[in-house]
Amino acid sequence: MSFSSNVANDVYSGVVNGIPTARDNYEVGQDINDAVNLIQGTGYARNSEVDPLFVEPDYAWRELNGTVMLIGVSAGYSNTTGVYTDIGVGAVQTPLLGPFSGFGFAGDGTAANPFPAAATSLGTGSLFGWYLNANGVTDYYSESTLNPSGLDHLMTFDLPNANGKTIYIDTGAGATPVTLNDPYLLAWEDLDWDGSTLGDEDYNDMIYLVDKVSPVTSQQVVLGFQDDVPVNISIKKNLFGKEYVHTDWNGTMPVATFDSAFAAEVLQRVEDIYSDADVTNISFSDSPSADATTIYFSDTGPAMSGFKTLSGIAYTGVDQFNQNLWGQAVVFVNNGDREDVAETAAHELGHLLGLRHVSPLGVAEIMEQGKHDSDDEQFNNAVSSISDPSDSSMTHNPVYHLRSYVSGDSHDELAAAGISNGTWDVGSAPPLTASLDFDPSVYDLLLYDLYVFEGAADDCLVTLEHFPEISLGELSDESFLLNVGSTLQLVGSSSLGGELDTVLALGSPYDPTTQFIQPIEGEITGWLQTYSATELMGYVTLAEVRIAGQVIPEPSTLVTWSALAALGITVRWLRGRRGARYLRDRLSAA
Repeated sequence: MSFSSNVANDVYSGVVNGIPTARDNYEVGQDINDAVNLIQGTGYARNSEVDPLFVEPDYAWRELNGTVMLIGVSAGYSNTTGVYTDIGVGAVQTPLLGPFSGFGFAGDGTAANPFPAAATSLGTGSLFGWYLNANGVTDYYSESTLNPSGLDHLMTFDLPNANGKTIYIDTGAGATPVTLNDPYLLAWEDLDWDGSTLGDEDYNDMIYLVDKVSPVTSQQVVLGFQDDVPVNISIKKNLFGKEYVHTDWNGTMPVATFDSAFAAEVLQRVEDIYSDADVTNISFSDSPSADATTIYFSDTGPAMSGFKTLSGIAYTGVDQFNQNLWGQAVVFVNNGDREDVAETAAHELGHLLGLRHVSPLGVAEIMEQGKHDSDDEQFNNAVSSISDPSDSSMTHNPVYHLRSYVSGDSHDELAAAGISNGTWDVGSAPPLTASLDFDPSVYDLLLYDLYVFEGAADDCLVTLEHFPEISLGELSDESFLLNVGSTLQLVGSSSLGGELDTVLALGSPYDPTTQFIQPIEGEITGWLQTYSATELMGYVTLAEVRIAGQVIPEPSTLVTWSALAALGITVRWLRGRRGARYLRDRLSAA
């Protein structure tokens, strides 16, 4: 949930209850409460009175043979609503209803004045999101992370009093009666962030009624005991002794073999670990599902390869505010110890939900880095320093984080329960593009088998790129988008077919901590260091490199998110190296 401070903090209503409330009685047109009254026959006078009907999360939905109906418009823009099926991306779109503009209700649901409507027409059980195309230019999504400003343009309300009610709709063939089964009201804001507000923040620009669709409102977690791992995990070891975890999305790994009783015990133990921390709004299952956070299990992989003793890896990375419900991790089953396997699964799941490594004093902590040795670990209500090299200055309380971003508890509720936050738990920073600037005199030097990694720690390392061959000049043209709290790591070979003998480091390559590069806004200096058995220090410097960081701009800066969105640019698109390089060039030009 990511609303502007005015909406999130009930500035307009004055009824402070932790539920976001849109502005009302502001301009011409109906308010959200008026639309609720029209459908339910209720008599709400203010938007704050429908707060109990507010639904969150509402960014992912499931198809149940649904229908979308236009209820009201308060927009000078001509707007169209539709659905997209590539959750997290928003590119695979189907427009459904529109364009419409004007002011007032679009109908009253009678045979004489039916609501304009369209069928969602997706396969039953399909997962999708809603989008609103504003004036043929900008798309806003039910996933706030895809929006230009990163804020929610959609508010959703459950309408239980309308269940069983018959209304009339028109899908193009005249008035047709439909009986509502499980209706929700969708209220959109069609203007973007202007530096102080998100449009006029009344969320009445386009109001729709949807039926026979359902928001995915809880965290679904699957322990995939029967599923092959859909990636191949391997270890890349350089000649300086550091190991890197590489994820190959073109491969697979076989599932671990253990009996159903063992699997059931692991599942129950993982569930108990989370319930003991009073984490709600999460459900656990061992039934495969394409739209769940999934923990896989394998007895083949890097932990058995003779290199790193790796218990598991959250290979889709740390999701700081739990905005991706479809993260993936794998647990390497090194032994038959139920507690070891369960605690490792709970640990890697923690990363997918936004947790970092911590080591609070005097307690056995699930999120402590390293092997889990059957010591009845748990999530502890303690604020302590993050133990990853990338963010040792930040603090973190895993219980606060889980209760806030999984259960949905408010800060005031957690504070009243004696649960305090660390800086990681509330601090947010925009993503940052990192680029490598070499002197033109070394542009022709070639690197081979070059891996580019992003991550906060080894067990949540993400492979950004793998270049079989690339020159330093070509590498200077690349940019990489990093999430908050992440580091950049590079390892490659100085010769074709050779061992991994070259790394990007801030000092001696024999000190592995110098290979965790955390770009900052501005520049830092590093070196490409190459192994040498004949040199006194054991390495030579191949090239100096200026590591430049540039923060993705806030909405009020010169290059606005809305302007980028008009060009089809979203944060997800920017994750690709071409997008990051394009943004860097645009910012440089500005």
